[in-house]
Amino acid sequence: MPSFGMPISRSIVSTLNPFLVLRDVSGLVFAAGLVLAVVRRAASRGAIPTAAGDKVVIGLLAVIALSGFLLKGLKITADSEFARMATEYTGGAMTAEETAALRAYWVAEFGLVAPAPVPSHDAAVLAQGRTLHEGYCQSCHARPQAAFVSYATSRAIAPAAVALDAAGLVRGLWWLHVLACCLGLPWLAFSKMFHVVATPVSLVVAEVAGVPESPAAAAVRQVIELDGCSHGGACHDGCPVKVRRLSRIGAEAPYEPMLAYVGRKSATDLGSRPVTG
Repeated sequence: MPSFGMPISRSIVSTLNPFLVLRDVSGLVFAAGLVLAVVRRAASRGAIPTAAGDKVVIGLLAVIALSGFLLKGLKITADSEFARMATEYTGGAMTAEETAALRAYWVAEFGLVAPAPVPSHDAAVLAQGRTLHEGYCQSCHARPQAAFVSYATSRAIAPAAVALDAAGLVRGLWWLHVLACCLGLPWLAFSKMFHVVATPVSLVVAEVAGVPESPAAAAVRQVIELDGCSHGGACHDGCPVKVRRLSRIGAEAPYEPMLAYVGRKSATDLGSRPVTG
């Protein structure tokens, strides 16, 4: 099974632990965040500005999460994936009998769902399959049960796994997942997701610049903050940029969101901290 991490490090193999479990944990946290975002917007309907693009972003992220889990679950069950790997990783060295024994072992231990005829459950055949697995597969394939979400998904789709595999859903889901990721990454810079970049960069620039900061540093910081705020469309009390700015100008000073600065601030009047001439 190919790993996108291989060009970076030969030790990153997505079908081994800890990567199996870490990928599912990360995906589960990601999905939980999406649920919380939807619940928060539903509970604060009207208080949080929501545009059509915001709904598209949440939908796109949901597609990434769901297609990822479904793809992994289907790969666990798909006999076509087993056949591909059995040929690729053994160089076609196994006989038909050995391939059948390895298939029987993967059905028993790895969640594979094989089409008819049903693989043998004979102890000798399974022992032969285990030996072949240890020789060809064990170095790059851990038991998929470690991927607890994906494995549970594979058990849920197991009754229809043969039909889904025959329909080519593995390749279809792979393309859907990859294209959704390719759309989501560039959209990061043009949606509210840019907060994950703008907020920490703004805070770092503000701290590095010191007090008082130069007009150039202040302008850079304000542009970053303005970009983040204009995407967000609203300031809230928990925003770290707002909290940090209030600590700089003092709680007694009136606070205005960055959106109010458009067309009104100059290089020497950027608010939030003194600017040197």
